[in-house]
Parts: sequence; structure tokens; C-alpha cells
Amino acid sequence: MDGVLTKVFCVIAIVAGLALSVLACISGGWLVLAAAAVLVIFGVAVAFSIAKSREPRPVSAVFTILVLTLLPRIAAVLAFPVVTDPVHDFGTYYRMAECFAGGTELIKNSAHLFPHMLWFSAALSLPFRVFGASVTVYQICGLVLSAVTALLIYGSAKTLRGTKAGLFAGIIFALCPSAALYAPLCCGEHLALALFALVIFLLARFYKAGPASVPVMLLRGVVLGVCLLALELIRPVAIVPVIAVVLAWLAAHAKKRPGFGRAIALLLALLVVLISGREVSLLGAEAILDKPVARSSTSFTLLAGSNAEHSGTWNSDDSALFYSAVESGDYKAADRQIRGVVASRYKALGPVGTLKLFAVKSSITWGGQSAVLDYLAQYSARENALLGGKLLKAQAALCGGYFAALLLLFAAAAALRIKNGGTAPELVCMLGVLGFACMFLISEAAGRYSLIALPLLAASVPGGFFANISLDKRKR
Repeated sequence: MDGVLTKVFCVIAIVAGLALSVLACISGGWLVLAAAAVLVIFGVAVAFSIAKSREPRPVSAVFTILVLTLLPRIAAVLAFPVVTDPVHDFGTYYRMAECFAGGTELIKNSAHLFPHMLWFSAALSLPFRVFGASVTVYQICGLVLSAVTALLIYGSAKTLRGTKAGLFAGIIFALCPSAALYAPLCCGEHLALALFALVIFLLARFYKAGPASVPVMLLRGVVLGVCLLALELIRPVAIVPVIAVVLAWLAAHAKKRPGFGRAIALLLALLVVLISGREVSLLGAEAILDKPVARSSTSFTLLAGSNAEHSGTWNSDDSALFYSAVESGDYKAADRQIRGVVASRYKALGPVGTLKLFAVKSSITWGGQSAVLDYLAQYSARENALLGGKLLKAQAALCGGYFAALLLLFAAAAALRIKNGGTAPELVCMLGVLGFACMFLISEAAGRYSLIALPLLAASVPGGFFANISLDKRKR
């Protein structure tokens, strides 16, 4: 049986999943609520249909997932022709990648304040060097990364629960409308999702292999550390899976296990690689940009996230305040100044006002999946009937409803885990979702940010619906 702490985490996950789903529906209105209701029924029906069917062959399951992943994304690329625009972030990534690929001076940008912009552009420059810089190249790269992400999610669930669970997990990712609609855009989400899915896959494989000798555990820690470092350089979120892993060990009563010391070796190796690698990356960024870079990029997101007048979203007032604070180049002093402003704002709001702001921000972040349609409109190469009228409303409702439904299924899977137990990697995924929910309470609110939790949701939901198939039969 799972430990008491695991059950506590499951109860928290049930409450959080239900609350976030309700907030997402409130944010989107009755159309999102209707879409969510239909999609929940559809999701449960798919799960039971897969469960009652004959065990699929892995080749058939992989083929199905690839088709379901690529078809809607290719359709999105064809339906929403886009251009690059150096004014917006996505266009800046593209232009910087062009500079890297061509060996020319980098365009003026904010990479010294947000180093992850630099590293995503550097990664994008690799295919640009080989195939040339074009919209088509980065879109093909996005399609390949989406296919890789789907297969890694499938592999994770298959490792823990079998092919049926893997198929269900892969379908959850493949059919996510907002994820598919990002296919035409030059954004870091495609790479970040693939890296996160790789971390989940490695956790599942290492768990299946069981405890090993200290050198092997150190090697596993190094491998995980490198993957998390790559994720951190693209999207600074690596702290969430690290905390999730630690909490999962505590929930499993790790101190009572003979392999606890070896697990500590893995964690230490992971942290050494992650921390030292991050420091090296900052030095590398300074060498490339030929100027000091901010050691932390969280100040602005905390500042914008504390602005109740703008519902915790990006706004020009906080942007001006931030750039004014960092203008001197003393980033530590600027960081202290900004955090002081953040603290004073929450103090002025008080407990009730803070909770209201948290609720509003959660509804925007988890219920704002239709923000991708705004990006498509900004980058559209021409007038597009799909980005207006009833068709736009239908797509927005589908995007918001899908995530609301998925959060409900997440809550259901957590409830089923209390009854049937589960595996440690599934617990890590569940805790990761909770970690992002907490992070989004204090960070800048934006619908794009919650997409990073999609691999965690896709990998954790099947464990509840396919609980009769489990790798871990041990009593805990």
C-alpha cells in the first residue's frame, strides 16, 4: 500500500485538479464548460475502450500515436500560414537563430536579462546551419519534436503500466488542441516538451531497472542532470521536477529502504550537474553577449504576477519598472528592489486579496489555452477566416475545454490511486503538476505557460485508469 504521505498528496491533487478545472471553465464561459463535459465523457470512453480491447501490438500503438500527433499539427501548419516578426518574442528567437547560424552579430534583445532566450535560439540555429533559416525548417523541427514527445510519453506509461496505458497517454498528448496549434509557431515549447518527456521516460526506465550500484546510480543522476539542465536552459522550470522527485522519495518512506543511500547518490549527481552546468551556461552567455547577464530571470515574472490591477499578466507598467531597475547593470540591487515591490504589493492586498489574485491568475494560466490563437493572429501571413467569428470561438472553446477535461481526469486518476496504489514515477508526475500549480500562483499569468505540464498530465492520468496493470506489485 502507498504510504500516508502519498495519500495526502493524492487528496491535494484531487482538490487541485477539481479547482483548476472549475477555474478554467469559469475563465472560458459556458462554451468551455460544454466542451469540457463532452471531452471528459470522450476521454473516459476512450480509456475503457482501450482497456477492454485486445492488447495492441507496440508497432500498431506507435503508428496510431504518430498519426494522431502529426495529422492535426500538419493541418495547423497548412491552415495557419505565418511569417516571422522581430517585434515579438517568437520572431526574436528566429532572428537570433539566424545570427547564430550566419555567424553575424546578434540583434539587440533582452537575452542578458532572460538567458533562456539565447539558448533556445542557439539550439534553433543548428538546423538553420544545415538547411538554412526559414519558416519551413523550424516548423518541420517542431513536428519532429512533437512526434518524439508523444513517443516518449507513450514509452513512459508503457514501461509502468503496459501498452494500453502507453497508448492512452500518447493519445492524450497527441490530441491536445492547443499543443497542435503551436505547430506553425517558432517557440521554445516544442523543445521544452520533448526534454520534459525525456526526463519522465528516464525516470520510468530507471524505476523499472530498480536500485543499482553506487556508480550506476551516479551515472543515472548525471544523465538526468544533463536532461534537466537542457530543459532549464530553454525554460527555467527544472526546480519543479527536482522537488517532485524528492517529495516522492519521502512519500515512499525512503529512509526505511535499503537503497536510500544509492538514491541520495543519484540526487547529488543530478544536483551537481544541474547547478554547475547552469553556472557554466551563465558564463557562456556572458562571453557570447560580451556583457554581464542576470543570474536569475524570475524577478520580472514575480513583478508582473503581483500586479492585481492587470490580473498578474504582462503589462507595460511593470515592464518599464523592470527595465528601469536593471538599467544600472547592478542586477543584484535590481533584484532586491523588485522583490521589495512584490512584497509590498502582497502586503497591501492582504490574505483575501492575495487569494483572489491567485484564483484569477490560475484561471488565466490553466484556462487560457486559447492564447495560441492570438499568437497565430499576430503572425498570420494573411487574413484567415479560421481566426474570426464562430470558428474562432469554437477553437477557443475546444482548447480551453480540453485542458479543463484533462484536469478533471487528473483528479479522477489521483482518486483511483488512493484505492489502487501506483508507481513512484506516476507520483513524481502528479507532484510535478501540483508544483507548477504552485509556481503559477506567484509567477506572471499566461495561458502558454501551463502547456509545460502537459507531459506530466499525460503520463500520470493513465495510471489511474489502468491500475490493474502495474510494474510495482510490492507492498509499500
